[in-house]
Amino acid sequence: PTVTINGVLIGGGGVTRTNSATVVLAATTNMYPKLYYTLDGSEPDFTSPLYTSPFVTSNSATVRAIAYNNLVTDKYEAATVALKVIPTYPLTISNGGGTVAISPSHDINPNFYLSNTIVTLSATPGSGWTVTHWTGSVNSADSVINVTMDQPRTLQAVFVTTLNFFTNGNGY
Repeated sequence: PTVTINGVLIGGGGVTRTNSATVVLAATTNMYPKLYYTLDGSEPDFTSPLYTSPFVTSNSATVRAIAYNNLVTDKYEAATVALKVIPTYPLTISNGGGTVAISPSHDINPNFYLSNTIVTLSATPGSGWTVTHWTGSVNSADSVINVTMDQPRTLQAVFVTTLNFFTNGNGY
């Protein structure tokens, strides 16, 4: 049998994917059409789950697959695949009156970071504005903060400006 992850034939060993992985098992010969598998690293046998179609997992797994002949008297096992699935999380930033620099830049998709990435956010006020604090997932008065991307995060840099009122004439 063979193990394919997200369309890539894996000949054993480790493979890493983000968020989820599609697992496809295949028999390389019609003489061994019955495929069984485990995802916990235990040795599969004919009492393990019968493979019937591709499946998606969002968890890391140790994929083992075995193919039996029709009489279940002979078998072949695929090379073990250590599948590591790393989640990604979105970072949403809002601001007005200044800019926010983000380092590092996103990993996979715009504004998405691999789990446990530490992101540094630097708020810079525009002319006539002052940064006062951050709200949302982190509350801080510092203009530069670090955020660990271990969940979806929404942050707002709060900037303020001074308004000057002038009256002309008799104070009206």
